[in-house]
Amino acid sequence: MKKILLIVAGTTIISALIVIFVLKNDTSKKSTQTLPTEVTWELRESNIWKPTGTPPACADPFTLTSPVDISKVTAILYPGQVRGDAYKPHGAFRFSEDSNNQVIVTVPFDAQIIRGSRAFRNGENQYSFEFIVPCGIWYSFGHLLELSPKFLEIANKLPLVDDDAEGFHVQQFYDVRPPVAVKTGEVIATAVGYAKQKNVFVDFGVLDLRHKNGNTIRSEWAAKYSPQFDEYAVCWMDLLPAVDREHLRSLFGSGDVESGVKSDYCHYPENK
Repeated sequence: MKKILLIVAGTTIISALIVIFVLKNDTSKKSTQTLPTEVTWELRESNIWKPTGTPPACADPFTLTSPVDISKVTAILYPGQVRGDAYKPHGAFRFSEDSNNQVIVTVPFDAQIIRGSRAFRNGENQYSFEFIVPCGIWYSFGHLLELSPKFLEIANKLPLVDDDAEGFHVQQFYDVRPPVAVKTGEVIATAVGYAKQKNVFVDFGVLDLRHKNGNTIRSEWAAKYSPQFDEYAVCWMDLLPAVDREHLRSLFGSGDVESGVKSDYCHYPENK
């Protein structure tokens, strides 16, 4: 009987050792595996964007999900025009005052948040974020008023920019480290613009980092604004679903009285 027990015990121990060896060997394999690093893009010398590795190919044509409810947009600001005292490579969506600034802004394409801004302007919080899609597309939102919990947590870790005290000469954007992954459709903000002024709008800009856009700034703006000209910006309306793009074009850029539909990026017949 003792001999049988010893044999059984010995067999059990051997089986246990085999299991432990297999698990240990499997764990060892997993621990030595390296996951592919997410490719991002960096601005190098001579203002050239370069990927940190081999980027995946972008879909052709590349399209974005509309980040706001386009049916509620009452006016737009075209990218690639002078507004105020600066050249603006980005545009914006405007909404009715009746919305009480309550506008949902969502992620238009899977990306990583690379930089953000948390500012206090005209007595209100104002947030901005910059995103990069690994294939080489960059997009940004500005003048976000109220953020979703995820984005508020990110913003609260950034230094506060007090423009009322310092002006626009201070640093505006700070790196988000590590970058945070976001998925299409995630809510970024639930309110935009300036509530106290009843100014309801959200800035939106898109760059194609893979190559310069080949556009030349118009001569009447070149002398004063050319240093700020963004050679990678694109007409983001061309990247939206056709039905949304056509609705925005029907608004004729009514968001800005002076520049109207003038744009160095959006080459539509009515823009000439």
